[in-house]
Amino acid sequence: MRNFRMFAWPIVAAVLACLLTAFAVQAESTVSDVEIASHSPRFAADILDGLDNDPAVTINAIFSLPDGDGRLPAMVIVHGSAGIGARGQEYQELLNAMGIATLRPDSFGPRGVRSTVGDQSKVTTYAMVADAFAALAFLAAHPRIDPARIGIMGFSKGGSTSQFTAFEPLRAAAVAGSTRFALHIPFYRGCLYDVAMPLTGAPVRELLGAADDYTGAAACVDYARRMKAAGADYEATVYAGAHHGFNGSRAPFHCARCISFAGCDLRLDADGRVTDKLTDTELTAANQRQLLRACTHRGTTVGGNPAAAAQARQFVQEFVRERFGLR
Repeated sequence: MRNFRMFAWPIVAAVLACLLTAFAVQAESTVSDVEIASHSPRFAADILDGLDNDPAVTINAIFSLPDGDGRLPAMVIVHGSAGIGARGQEYQELLNAMGIATLRPDSFGPRGVRSTVGDQSKVTTYAMVADAFAALAFLAAHPRIDPARIGIMGFSKGGSTSQFTAFEPLRAAAVAGSTRFALHIPFYRGCLYDVAMPLTGAPVRELLGAADDYTGAAACVDYARRMKAAGADYEATVYAGAHHGFNGSRAPFHCARCISFAGCDLRLDADGRVTDKLTDTELTAANQRQLLRACTHRGTTVGGNPAAAAQARQFVQEFVRERFGLR
C-alpha cells in the first residue's frame, strides 16, 4: 500500500496540475459566438455606391475576449479560401495571451459555402471586405474594446481583405464616421491588383513567401516599394523558400484545383473600375471569367515552412506590441 501511494500521488498531482492549467487557460479569455449584420457586394463599385444596395447577410464570428480591466486592443482575423480554421485559431491564442481580443468572422458558412479554392467567385473578396468592416464596427462599439486600437490580419483571400480595408474610399463607404483599422497585416495576399486608391494612413505590413506560385510575391513587393516611396507607412517582408500558406502545418504539396493568379495584372481605380492591364480592357460581370481565364491556371504549390512561420509569428508579436503600446 505504501508503494502504491508513493506512485499514485505523483500521478494524481500531475492530473490535478493539468486540470488546473486547463482551467486557467480557459479562464484567461471568454470565447463566444456572435452574429454580425453585413452585406454581399460582388465588386468594389458595389461597396462604393453604398452597402445598403447589396444583399444583406448575417455572418457568424468567434469573439475571444481576454480577462482584465479597462479597454483592450483587438484584432480581426480573416480566413482564406479554405475557410475558417487552424491558422486563425493559432493567432487567436497568440494574441489573446498578449492581452488582445480577437474576432474571427466566418464569411463562408452563412453564405452556404465551404471553400472557394476551386471557384473564388462563390464569395468575393469584396463581400469579405464588407464583413471585415462590419467586424470593425462591432468591435468599435464594444464597451471592452479600445476603438483606436483595432487591427486586421488575414491569410491569402483574407490577406487581400486585410489589404483592401486599408483603402480610404472603401472604408469611408462602409464605415460610419472616422473609425478605421489601426494596422493591417496581410499574409500572402493576392498580388494581382494595382490599386489606385488613397490609403487610410494606418500602417500596412505584408508577409510573403518568395516561392509563392499561387498568388505571387513580386508584384506585391513592387507595390509596397512604390507606396513607401510615395510616403505611405507600407512595407513587405519576404521569407526565402516559403510557399503559399507557409504558416500551415502541412508540408508543401501540389494543389491541383488551386487557381493561380500570379500571372494576372489588374488595376483597381478609385471609382471601383477594374482594368486588365495586359489587354487594356475593363472587367465587367459579363467578361470577367473570360479575361481572368487568360491569366490564370490551375495547379500550385501550397504548404508550411516552419522557419518562415516562426519568423512571421515573431514579427506579428513585435509589430502589434509596438503599435498597440503593449509591454
